Amino acid sequence: MLVQAAGGALGTATVQVARALGLRVVATASSEAKLELARRLGAEVTLLGSRPDLLEAVREATGGHGVDVLVEVVGGAGFAQSLQMLAYRGRLLVVGSASRELAQMQPVSLMKRNQSVMGVWLTPFLADPQALQEATAFLSPLLASGAVRPVVGKVFALENAAEAFAYVTGRHSSGKVVLTP
Repeated sequence: MLVQAAGGALGTATVQVARALGLRVVATASSEAKLELARRLGAEVTLLGSRPDLLEAVREATGGHGVDVLVEVVGGAGFAQSLQMLAYRGRLLVVGSASRELAQMQPVSLMKRNQSVMGVWLTPFLADPQALQEATAFLSPLLASGAVRPVVGKVFALENAAEAFAYVTGRHSSGKVVLTP
């Protein structure tokens, strides 16, 4: 599994869940400090997302196979590169678009490699009681056992919410950023 932005709130949780499921994790992030966090959480291979040879590095890390699952947060041109990192029958989970660019996809390329792309958006999921119950049943034991633990990066007082927002959008955060009243 490849986890993009592995040092962020979603990334740190995804790395831990993947490891708890016994998956081998390849993690990308924007800084060496965030890659170190991903390694501490169990990522076996860590790569700077800005590497010009990222596609080749992922292929090398997977013995030329590509990744079976990729958590995609980049969008735009990064989306096309993510598709190239997928293995035969791989699945790409689109959970963000940090580039704020539209992604292009050629469906025929998915067909040729029997790949799939799935969008994941939390808001409608939270409105589905059955899905929420299933997710809670899955995650609760992982949290209770300590296999997955929330990573809190920085805490801001509520009156500093604008500073916290700038901190997150400036890509300085690792883990979850918390506002306290």
